[in-house]
Amino acid sequence: MEYLPSRTERRIKRVLIALAVVALILLVFFYLRPDIRLSLGHRLGIVPGAAAEQIAGPDEARLIVISTPVPTEYTGDRYRYEARYVLHSGSPLTLTDLRDGRTIPLPLEGTTDLTAMQVRIADDRSRLLLQSDAGAAIVDLTNSEVTPVEGDPPGTWSDDVYIRDDRCSGASPNDQWTLCLAFGRGNSRFVLGDWELRIRPYGTGGDWTRLYRGRGLLPIVGFSSDEQSVYLYNEYGIWRLPME
Repeated sequence: MEYLPSRTERRIKRVLIALAVVALILLVFFYLRPDIRLSLGHRLGIVPGAAAEQIAGPDEARLIVISTPVPTEYTGDRYRYEARYVLHSGSPLTLTDLRDGRTIPLPLEGTTDLTAMQVRIADDRSRLLLQSDAGAAIVDLTNSEVTPVEGDPPGTWSDDVYIRDDRCSGASPNDQWTLCLAFGRGNSRFVLGDWELRIRPYGTGGDWTRLYRGRGLLPIVGFSSDEQSVYLYNEYGIWRLPME
């Protein structure tokens, strides 16, 4: 005699099929939305970064990190990284000095694409040159005074404002910390995010402290002048992370 499933068994089967369909939909959704996947990981504490503060979204601002070369005896220059300015879009363009919080209007009129603006540094690394289709200005790094420039600026200028020497060798301004941008196994992306920022006391060989898991291109990274925060910048915006 053929066995016929009971009404309860049929109901359980339908529920299991429905749950499997929902699970598949969620799996596809999270696979297609790495931003939500990573955000959920932050909120649940699965990956580091819940304390991060986003201070600018995509295309709203640009972080300017100054790399300062430090000569070494055997291995050439190493670099200290200070997050010095945030360049804000708008009319007029403004520049926020991260050392004292001052916001300075720039003498550059018109609509300017921040990503297209050329940021250069003097050979003695004492001044920045900001050039765009709207004009040019020189920023004195000692006091953040801004001077408009007409024509070719005097002096010799370099594009080497931010120098990524190595993913795991950047130091803070006073050599308190060193940072590392790490990937997953075999330099692959993580399931939650693409890269991870780690820090440890400078000059030590101990374990790294995992500070932030992010996505997108490898960010530009710099420390605050007091070494209490780290700033990150890539195509998704600018973040400030407290040193924990």
